Order: sequence, then C-alpha cells, then structure tokens
Amino acid sequence: MDVSYKGAAGKASLEFKKQKIAQGGVPNMTQDPNSSTKISLILHGTKGPISNDIKKSLKDKNPKSMHLKIEVPMEVNSWAKTLQKDMTITCDYKNGRFAEALALYDTAISIDPNKASYRSNKSHAQTALGKLLEAAFECREAIRIDPYYQRAHIRLATLYTSSSSSEHLCTEAKRQRDWNTLVKEAALAIAAGADSAPLIFSLKAEALLKLRKHQEADETMAKGPNFDIDECIKFFGPIASASLLLVHAQVNMVVGRLVSCLFCTERDSITMKK
Repeated sequence: MDVSYKGAAGKASLEFKKQKIAQGGVPNMTQDPNSSTKISLILHGTKGPISNDIKKSLKDKNPKSMHLKIEVPMEVNSWAKTLQKDMTITCDYKNGRFAEALALYDTAISIDPNKASYRSNKSHAQTALGKLLEAAFECREAIRIDPYYQRAHIRLATLYTSSSSSEHLCTEAKRQRDWNTLVKEAALAIAAGADSAPLIFSLKAEALLKLRKHQEADETMAKGPNFDIDECIKFFGPIASASLLLVHAQVNMVVGRLVSCLFCTERDSITMKK
C-alpha cells in the first residue's frame, strides 16, 4: 500500500493575526505508510493589501505566532481498492525562538555534519542572536561543504557588509590624515549597516582621539560590538585585531582607565605574536 499526495491540486497558506500573508503550492509525493517524508514549501507574498499594523509587527524582532494550513488531495492505493480524500493539515507555531533553534541545529549537525543547509540555518539563528562572527564561520563551513549552496553565499555577503568589509570606506581618509572626513565616513558606514563592524568604530574613535575629542572617542568604543578578541583574530586577522586593541588601549589611557589600558596593550602584544 502507498499514499500519493496530488500536490498540483493542493495549496498552502500562512496566516498572521488572522490575515493571510503568504501562499504557495504543494509538491507531488508518494510515501509508504510506515515511513516519514520531509517536504519543502515555498511560499510567496499574497497579492492583496496587508495592513500597516501587520507590516509593523512582521518587521519587529519579537516572537510571532503564525498559522500554517496545507490542503492537498490524497490517494491511498492498496491491492483491494483505491481511496481518494481531501486532506487538510494545520499547525500553529511561534517563530523568533532562536536560542532553541540553535540548540536543535547543533543536534542536527552532530548527526549529519556534512549537511550544508544545517550550517546555513544555524548561521541564521546565530545572526538573530547577535553572534555575527560565529554566523560567518558557519556560512563558510556550509560553502566548504557545498560551494554551490546559494543561500550560504548570500548570508555570508550580508554578514561581511555588516561586520567587516565597510572599513575600506574610511582607510583612505586615515591615510591622508583627514580626521574630520574619517569621522563623517565612519558615521555614514555605521548608519548604512556596518553597525556590527568593530574596525569601523575603532577608526572613528582613533580619528576622534586625533581631534582631541576624548570623551566622544570613549563613547564610540562603548557603542561598538564587544566581540571576543580570539574570534576577531579568526575573522579579521592578527594585524587588524592588534590595531583594534591598540585603539582600545589609547582610549582607556586618555580617560584614565590605566588597568584596562595595560590589559589591552598586553593582549595587543600577544596578538601580534600569533
């Protein structure tokens, strides 16, 4: 006996706050009654209008309860007879539980470490939790496993935009010792999406120190992301990480935090030896 699902005649929809926000088709498939089958649904935004309240709620980072509905004709075939029936599957779920998702992806990876989609999805959860460097590592691992896995490439490009690659906008101003321009370009880079790039904050703080705006330099470093230095070395390299520590030490020194200054200087020395 086998069960066939006539996906061509089926449909799937996603509702949020009792309003349909996405819809799509259902794939054709056949399965043995004693087995389980994983299916992929691709949903697209609905053509109808969506209220401003719904749009605002979808954009915020709070967990959201949604309702998924799948309607598909099914056919049960056996040696005795064939039974046809319309089947409706509904489920409620809450998204935004990224810590739980991360734990589940870790379990999945331990079972099958060579699955690129597990690594990419883990990267998504890490990004949502603010673990950007770890997320980049998982994207790289997904690409190593499957160089043609497009989603991992896109996620890694997005992470680079927010975490590292924007510093080239400021280096020319630093080379010319144009500190006012460097401050402006760093601020623009942060506003444009580099708000998780520690080197951008470091460049801005360095420029403010040169302009003798010590308090603003301290505030700038405080607003930057607080990544573990060992992770920074893996992501940015030892030279860039040493530069970051050096600016930290300079800021701590001018505002009177001598112990923190000595700690950063010591880590800078260790970093340069790596």
